[in-house]
Order: sequence, then C-alpha cells, then structure tokens
Amino acid sequence: MPSYRSGLGFSASIPHATQRYCYARSSALDQLLAAPGALELLLTELTGEPPLPGSVVDQLAQLKRHAIHRSVTRTAFHGLSLEEIVVLCAYTSPYFEDSSFRSQLLAEPSTTEQWELCKSWLRARASHIVAGEELGARRWPLVGHSTRAGEAEGPSRFAVAVAPVTHSSTLDRDLPGLGVESGFAHEHYIACTPATALDYVRRAATLGGILRWDPFALDRRLRSLGLGLLLVEGREVSVYLPARYHPSPLGISSAPPPSGAIPR
Repeated sequence: MPSYRSGLGFSASIPHATQRYCYARSSALDQLLAAPGALELLLTELTGEPPLPGSVVDQLAQLKRHAIHRSVTRTAFHGLSLEEIVVLCAYTSPYFEDSSFRSQLLAEPSTTEQWELCKSWLRARASHIVAGEELGARRWPLVGHSTRAGEAEGPSRFAVAVAPVTHSSTLDRDLPGLGVESGFAHEHYIACTPATALDYVRRAATLGGILRWDPFALDRRLRSLGLGLLLVEGREVSVYLPARYHPSPLGISSAPPPSGAIPR
C-alpha cells in the first residue's frame, strides 16, 4: 500500500511501526488515506463543501493546503501537525462514522479482557502480581514485583504498578489520587485504550467553551504526575508514554510473600 502521507509532505520515509498520531497508529493513518473516497470526505469536512474532481495528487495537495491553513490560523486545529488534523477530522466527522478507521480506533475490550491483558503484560516483567492495597496503595489494583534469586520474601529487584482505566471520566476523578500514591513502586502506569485516551483529549478540548484541540493534554497531565501510559489495543499492550523511574520505591521492600499474590 502506498504511503499517501508522503504525498502530503509528512515524511519522505515510512515511520517506525510504533509511531502514533493522536493515539492512532501510523499504519492506520496510511490505510485511512488510501481508502476509496477518503480524501474527498476529508476535504469536504475541512472546507464545508465537496471538492472539485481531480487526481489523487491534486486532492493531496488540496488537503495539505487546507490543513496548513487551519494549523497556522486561529481555528480548533491551531498548532497541530498535518497528521493530527487528519486523524481528528476522521475521528469527529460524521462522514467517517462507519469507516474501518473509526471502528479500529474506537474498539474497546471488556473490562475483564483489559484487566487480563494488563496482568499478562505484568507477568512478562514480574514473578508476582499483588493488589496495591496490600502495599498501602489501594488506588493501584495491579502491582508486579520480582524478588532477588534465593530471597523469596526479600526486597524487590523491580516493581511496576498498573491501573487499568475504561472511561475517560475516571481519569479526571482518579488521576490526582493515583499521583499521590505513586512512588511505592519503580514505575507506575495508567492503562487504557486509544479510544479512552482520545476521549480524554476530546473532553479537554471543549472545557473552555471554545473547541481547541490539544493532542497532548493527557500526556502532559500524566507527565506532571510521573505516570506512564500503556495503550491496550486488540490483544496487545504497549508502552506509549514511559513512566518516571523511582530508584528507591517506598513500598515494595515490605511486599507480602507470594501467598498473597493474585492468582496468575
């Protein structure tokens, strides 16, 4: 599949597979732009009227011109990259309501599935999984830790805490408390889907009464608290935003023995 993004002047080369724009994979953006009729719909969304007939090259040039105009003027997309504008247009436009791009971006596992995926991610990094409540951190439901060889109940060599989140409103409510309780493990992560992260961005964009997109609203909030972000997508969990590392965590040295571990 050709990378139509290069035609927009985004990049002369294919980006790394993990590159994302507004939490959407770069490969999904390529598929969106290559879908029949997508360029026409994006232009219609940006300009408010159907574009004149033209070749793909002409349509790409028009899309680039209109996106740049909205990025450099006082619009809801002010200061955004071309990729971000395209993703947000497809995310919000009724023209893409039934598109495969929107379906993939907004896909949500069940709460149980999300928790199991987070536990699987922890199992790959730790020998024991316990509830944070046992360590005095009740807001952190999953904590993975590994003890040094031959020291079943000794200090942890590495510990990571994960808080799965299924609704963006939960982030507003719980982030302050999660930040206060962080520091008991080496790293602390919020885990959510791209849909949940993007919904947080959408809600933040409307807080002032005037729509103004800020793709990094959630990222900055998490960084200010020293928290990382895991994205749960399909059957995969990946580190999107690395957490601040605490070299001397407060709570894991007194972790309970494996008998109190959550069943693996």
